[in-house]
Amino acid sequence: MSINDPTYKASLDARLAAKQAQLTATQAAILELIPQNIEEYKMDSGEMEQRVRRRKVKELQELQDNLESEIDSIYRRLNGGSLVSMNMRRKR
Repeated sequence: MSINDPTYKASLDARLAAKQAQLTATQAAILELIPQNIEEYKMDSGEMEQRVRRRKVKELQELQDNLESEIDSIYRRLNGGSLVSMNMRRKR
C-alpha cells in the first residue's frame, strides 16, 4: 500500500481520528482519577445496591503512552517519514 492511494490515506486518517478520541478520553479519565484514586466502591441503600469499579491511574497512563506511540506511528506513515532501509558501516 502506498500513501498516494486515497483509500489507504483515508483509512489512516480514520484510525488517527479514532486514536486521538481515545487519547482524549484517557487523558480526561486520568485527570478525574488523580485526586480520587478510587479503585472500587459499593453503595447499598437498602432498596438497591450499586458498585463502581475504576481503573488504576497507572493502567490508564500506560494506555495513554501506547496511544501516543500509535498516533506518532500513524503520523509518520501519513508524512512518509518512516524508515525504509538503513546501511551501517564500521569506522576503521
